[in-house]
Amino acid sequence: MIRPPVEANSGLAAVLRGVIADFQHASGAEIVSIFLYEESTHTYYAPFATGQPQESLLDSLTDMREQLTRYLSDEKQGKVPDELAVHQYGSTVWLTVTRQRLVARNAPAEIDSTFIRRYQIQSTLGLPLQSGDRLLGLIYLNYRNREKAPDDSRLRELERRAATAAALIQGALENAERSALDGLSRLTTLLTAPVGDARTNAKELRRLLSIALADLLMASNLDGAAIYQFGHQRSHLELVTAHLRIAAPTRVDRADPMVAWESALSKTVGDATAEADLHPVATYALGQPDEPHGYLLLMSRDPLATVRRAPSTDEMLRAGAQLIGGALASQRLIADLENSNRLLSALGDMTAAMLKPGASRHQVIDAVVGHLTDSQVPEFDFNFATVYLLDERDDGATLVRMAAGAATAATIESGSSAHPGKKVPRWAMEEDRLLAEDDVLVHVARSWQPVIVGPMPAGERADVISGSVPVASTWAEVPVVDSNGMVKGKVLACLIGEKAHTGDEAPFTLAGEIFERGGHKDLIRIFVPFGSDQARRATGVLEVGYHRSDQRRPDWGQVEALRAAAGQLAVAVETARLYEEAQRHAEQLELVADVSKAIASSIDLDQTLTLVAHNMARLVDASLCQIALFEEDREGWYGAAASDLEDLWRRQHGERSEHSFLFDVLDRERAVVVDDTSTSAQVDPEYVR
Repeated sequence: MIRPPVEANSGLAAVLRGVIADFQHASGAEIVSIFLYEESTHTYYAPFATGQPQESLLDSLTDMREQLTRYLSDEKQGKVPDELAVHQYGSTVWLTVTRQRLVARNAPAEIDSTFIRRYQIQSTLGLPLQSGDRLLGLIYLNYRNREKAPDDSRLRELERRAATAAALIQGALENAERSALDGLSRLTTLLTAPVGDARTNAKELRRLLSIALADLLMASNLDGAAIYQFGHQRSHLELVTAHLRIAAPTRVDRADPMVAWESALSKTVGDATAEADLHPVATYALGQPDEPHGYLLLMSRDPLATVRRAPSTDEMLRAGAQLIGGALASQRLIADLENSNRLLSALGDMTAAMLKPGASRHQVIDAVVGHLTDSQVPEFDFNFATVYLLDERDDGATLVRMAAGAATAATIESGSSAHPGKKVPRWAMEEDRLLAEDDVLVHVARSWQPVIVGPMPAGERADVISGSVPVASTWAEVPVVDSNGMVKGKVLACLIGEKAHTGDEAPFTLAGEIFERGGHKDLIRIFVPFGSDQARRATGVLEVGYHRSDQRRPDWGQVEALRAAAGQLAVAVETARLYEEAQRHAEQLELVADVSKAIASSIDLDQTLTLVAHNMARLVDASLCQIALFEEDREGWYGAAASDLEDLWRRQHGERSEHSFLFDVLDRERAVVVDDTSTSAQVDPEYVR
């Protein structure tokens, strides 16, 4: 009989502690230890001991596992000797395989073990714990004085006690299995209610999960538990519910993205619960292991509870975590539907703002950047947004014809805006900017593929996007290049839908001067093309992103939302362009009519030419229109009329001997365009002044 009396239903840990206490009393051994064994998985677990530090039991488990692994490997290869001896694989393997009692009265000579040497053991007795043909575990009795080792009579008594202990352990394991099944049944009933009930409410879900934690703790004999789920953009963990003797942290962050979330969670909660003597002993992913919705964290006053649970309890905890993950997934699905409705509403508001009657293209892009930095819509809550309208020169070079931007974070390099209280990213204020042929804006516009660009220096992919990309994508390092060709560094970029590039050439570059002035080394940016004709270059590019100090990263849902917004933007920009053309055409017709009317009603040439000059300036939106007439011999010219400074212009006169672009117009009989009058040889410096 075990003394003190132990009931099998008092829990596995209590039974094993009772067995240890009884054997120490009955045997007089200085060190008594017990290890259970699961035959189906060849696993030692539930170590308990007296007379040695508890933390050393983990090292013992590791040694035992390694010895058994070596034996099983040799057994598969047929290398195991016919007569198994203790010195070949150690005493634990010998006991496990032979299931005979081990009596080593001269332990240092018979057992080659660091444990024997460390604790100066002189005699060791090992007994298998069996229930029928099933090996439940092993018990060791260690003596520092050989004289205390049991004789044959006491050995037989200890073997009878081992049989009694095995029966108690078998009962405790069966009770743990029944408790696990009952707990799992309750959890299944609780967390698999039909979709559409009160569980769809977040508060009700928390209440149900709180009940689920209570059931888990009751079935597992653990002392605390907490459920955390990922917050916005998986940038942190938020507390859902907890059963602890002390307040659990409501939020868990990780300063180093290389640290696993499980480790960050265990450390944060463990630090908070240390004063209550609660230790994290297990963490289960809720949902898919690679993309979980959150984590279930289990706590115990026993630091070794991780390795002391019955296998059935482990199975119950894993299944419980799956059920909890399913409940969170259902709630997330409902939340996603709500988010979709909110996104559709936001897109509708954006479209209404962009498609206002009579809006110009600049007014359209000014409106859209404001909506893309709206904190009320998580998909569009960016630190900054920029829209570029692109154009091509006659020589085929691409340039930014118009740009608009908005910034909400103080960390974004910004300048003053015409609108009070509005901040504009500094780089969005540079219009008519010539782009390199391999610039990121040119690449995105020509390839019609979104690009996500990370900060500098190039880091991990997790620094660029949160979560996975469910479509084909290519990762590449792209250079930051100054206009003089000097490479300032490289950043990591993800090309969405892009086929793998051949060779070492980067798919695009980033303008070094803009990169430096705009503080782009600290930004994570998404570039999305928009336009109405995918057979041609995109009309423009949408750019949004975050400052990395904000600890947020774009996710795939945001890329999809931006694609939808880009479609709306393309329609609005094209509508505005058509309106501008129609308005310009109407103005031209009106001006032509005014000029014709003026000419018809005037008999004075000077008056007529002055009217023409004023109306021509209005017609092409020019600062100044001047009219010159040539002399009859075509060898000279004189100023005839001007929309401004007319008296000064009428005093001007030129001869063919004096080189002037006016004679180029006369001789070629076609228009001449001078891009920069200050540097052109066709224009007299005096004329410019």
